[in-house]
This record gives sequence, C-alpha cells and structure tokens, in this order.
Amino acid sequence: MACLVCGEAATRIRAVSYKGLNFPILKCCSCLLEFVSPMPDKETLDEFYSSYQDVRAKDDVLYENANRNIEKIAEYGIDFDSALLDYGSGKDCFIKAAKSKNWVSYDPYTANCDRKVLLEAAYQCVTSWGVLEHVTNPNNLISEFSYILRPGGLLFATTVDINRRIPFQYKPPEHLTYWTEAAVRCLLQSHGMDLVVYQDYFMVQDRDVYMNIIMRTVPQEYKALVDYSGLPNFVLVPTNEVLIVARKKSEGQWVGI
Repeated sequence: MACLVCGEAATRIRAVSYKGLNFPILKCCSCLLEFVSPMPDKETLDEFYSSYQDVRAKDDVLYENANRNIEKIAEYGIDFDSALLDYGSGKDCFIKAAKSKNWVSYDPYTANCDRKVLLEAAYQCVTSWGVLEHVTNPNNLISEFSYILRPGGLLFATTVDINRRIPFQYKPPEHLTYWTEAAVRCLLQSHGMDLVVYQDYFMVQDRDVYMNIIMRTVPQEYKALVDYSGLPNFVLVPTNEVLIVARKKSEGQWVGI
C-alpha cells in the first residue's frame, strides 16, 4: 500500500474497531504518516457526523480558543480587514468571535456548506482548526486551500501529531490520519505551499473537563482526595496537536512536484 502523501510504501500496524466496523491503520515507512486504509465510505461518515458531539468542546471553551487563535494569526499580519475563510467551521465560533464582514466560513456538515465561497485566489488567509485529521483525502483538502488562497497567502491549521508530549488515541471514523512534520511538509509542498511554522499547540479547556480527563484512570477513592477548586475556570493546557502555518508560493515560484 502506498502512503497517502508521499507515495512511499506503508505497512499495517494495527486495527481499530468501531460499532462492528474494522479500521486497519497503516504507517508510511518514509514520512511516518499513519492513516486508515481503506477509508470509511460516505455513508459511514454521514451517519457518524449526523450526531457528532465533542463533550470537551463546550461553547464557552470554543470561544476562548477562537479568541486565542485570532490573536495568533494577528502576529502574522492577518486582521479583520483581511479576506479570510475558516474551513471546517463547525459551530462557527471563530467567525462569530471575529465579527468581521471580511471573514466567512465553510463546512460541508453544517448550514455553511455553500461552495460558492470557495473562489479561486479569493483569500489572504485560510484557517482550518482541527480538520485535517478528519478528512479521507488530505491531498484534495490542501489542493482546495491552495486554490482559494492568493499567492503569498497564509494557511493556519491544527492537527494531531504522533510525536507530541500528550499521547493521542486512534479514533476512526473521527480521526483518519495522524501526522508528522515530514508528512505535513511533503503534503504542502506538493500543492505549492511552504511550511513556515510547525509547533506545539496549546488550548484553553474547561477546568472540570480537563481534570476529569487527567483523573479518569485514578481509582475513585483517590479522586476524592484531590482538590482543584483553586484552579481558574479555564486552564491553558498542552495538547497532542500542532499549529501549522504555511504560505502559498508566489506566482512563478511553484513549478510542481
């Protein structure tokens, strides 16, 4: 089997079951990408996402992280006057937090599914928070980003990285790919984009949700001894994700791979 990204050989390393379905996980021998193969069909994904809820992503948490992400992209010159598209917008908290008439959203699983916003070279910036690991064809996704970005435009994304300090879980059909820096770099370069930043991603989390995650393997009698009431309602925590910043090559720079 060939790697989804670099085309080199990939080998099966495990299988994960979900509702009676078996999802083999392969690992590329070159870029070390891990991915589900074969990918789930549209019917399986439609059924899964029709009732998809992440109990860790409360609305107030989403808005806290949206504001942090707005501050982060501002460090690269992206402001409320910039033409921006948020791809995979979910509840649309990122766009609502910005309150900018120049920022729009797209998500095929929500009401914001009108592909008319996906215009060629229309945007200075594309954001995609926690989307890459969900899609069955990452090449198609990044190709679309490259298509709608202007030359020199910026992509900001987060995704699961297999080498972070925080362990990750195999979660098909929710998460279908598990990334390395080499795999991300190869993917971007094949679609005319340069990797600018690849770094740990920290997020705000609800105190009780975070402590429940931390304490889930602790015996009940010991949990009662832990008092975390002194923590703030929101805590900044490390994740198993990375922040990716990429720039589309200017005209004349990209000759293809």
